[in-house]
Amino acid sequence: MKGTILKAYNYIGKKYLNPILNLEQKKRPFPIINERSVEYGFSFKQLQNLCTGKVLDIGPGKSSWPHILSTCGYDVKAIDKIYGYWYSYFINLSC
Repeated sequence: MKGTILKAYNYIGKKYLNPILNLEQKKRPFPIINERSVEYGFSFKQLQNLCTGKVLDIGPGKSSWPHILSTCGYDVKAIDKIYGYWYSYFINLSC
């Protein structure tokens, strides 16, 4: 019984899963680098040159930017207009 199951598993792996896994390995999930890394890098450079350590983030939405700044040592206040803009109420738990 155990041998039959193992043979079936190997057969399925060779015929069905291997081609799919090989295709996924060849294909990058993100063909173009996300511009967030450029935006964050530029912003941190500017904050280092100009900022006193306190940041007001207006309209962060569901972004994790306030949390990233906070973990880097900045004192962050983030405000957003939730009612009238967002379809449903949300809490940005990243702050």
